[in-house]
Amino acid sequence: MKSVFIFFFLLTIHFFSCTDNTNNNLFGNLPSIAEKYKLKIEKVQKELSQTTDLPKGREFSLELLNIKDEADSELRSYFKSNLLNSSIPFLHENENELFSVKSIKIVSVSFNQIEIEAEFIAKTDSRNSVFAYLKFLDINGKEIPGWIVALSNKGLKKDFVFTFTGSFTGIDKLFNAEKILVKSREDYESSSSFNN
Repeated sequence: MKSVFIFFFLLTIHFFSCTDNTNNNLFGNLPSIAEKYKLKIEKVQKELSQTTDLPKGREFSLELLNIKDEADSELRSYFKSNLLNSSIPFLHENENELFSVKSIKIVSVSFNQIEIEAEFIAKTDSRNSVFAYLKFLDINGKEIPGWIVALSNKGLKKDFVFTFTGSFTGIDKLFNAEKILVKSREDYESSSSFNN
């Protein structure tokens, strides 16, 4: 009986180790590419912090620059081939009286950073600055740490479409990302969990 249990345990480990968890529906392989380079950089940074040899330190510093350039190149190439102007599903929680969300899309990537463009439609005239806070949600509806702040300091004119751009640092955190949650400034300030 014990040997049967061990057999199934090992079979389960083998099954899960062969399963590809590097791709998701929203960003494809982008998170795994970012994670690969983040781990390389962390390794070299650790070696750099532990060296006392000046020439070796310069070598590590140069290696870091090369890794970041390589990461930018691979991320941008993948983005242009697979995700350019891809729409991101969104949830506008407690849609307020100032604006509604028209669309959100990916416009560029760089090392471990994604830039999005969000279009909003003004529902009323306002002379005040308008803030929107955007946060990624995973497939279980849980918030992924980090956020994007969008700001319009020009005020609003009813039915006018205005565009925000913002960036999110941490592509490597987006393996299970499914959509973006959009909150107004008031909703953001009243939500303690949104502040990570």
